[in-house]
Amino acid sequence: MAMDDTLSVAEVATLLNVTRKHVLRLITDGKLPAITGTDGTRAVDRADAEAYGLQARKRARKALEELARVSQEAGLYKPRTADDFERSARRWRRRKVQRGEFLSAQAFCRQRGVSPAELRRLGRRGDVFGVEIAHRRYYPAVLASVSGVQLSRLDRLCRRLRPLPAWLRWDTLTAPRGSLGDRSVMQSLSRGARYRRARWFVGVTVADHKGN
Repeated sequence: MAMDDTLSVAEVATLLNVTRKHVLRLITDGKLPAITGTDGTRAVDRADAEAYGLQARKRARKALEELARVSQEAGLYKPRTADDFERSARRWRRRKVQRGEFLSAQAFCRQRGVSPAELRRLGRRGDVFGVEIAHRRYYPAVLASVSGVQLSRLDRLCRRLRPLPAWLRWDTLTAPRGSLGDRSVMQSLSRGARYRRARWFVGVTVADHKGN
């Protein structure tokens, strides 16, 4: 790796329009290859950073399109243009944080009773997932709202939902469904018959997504 082709953490943050902390998390999670110098500083190949940025933009666009579809199906919003929708979506996401429906990593760890290291492990397994809001990662509060058997069931469903974009996973878990008796998946964790129906619904949702 030629030094002229490498970027510092700060330069990568500027390139990706994120915080330095976010870049370091990407490196720690293995999502962005990096080398560590003798002085402990991190460097990232420019091509790797640009490739990650391109894929991140594609994922963001896909997530916005999915969120638009879900919102329109629910009758929540009918955007006039893509830019119009993006502005509305940003405001909508910020309101979700303000209302406590999405938590910072620190708040989520406190509510679920796990350490930051355990949160990363749960994320790698697929038991929890986060979303990007205003260049920061937040976690759905519902993933820290149950315990015991319900939590074990929720973890299994979250792992099955891994192929879906994060926002669609959240919608799958929280939106009431006619096929679930006008309950959400989250409201179907306590009773065996309802949980089996919720598990079926999750499987169908994932299969439909893969087929599109």
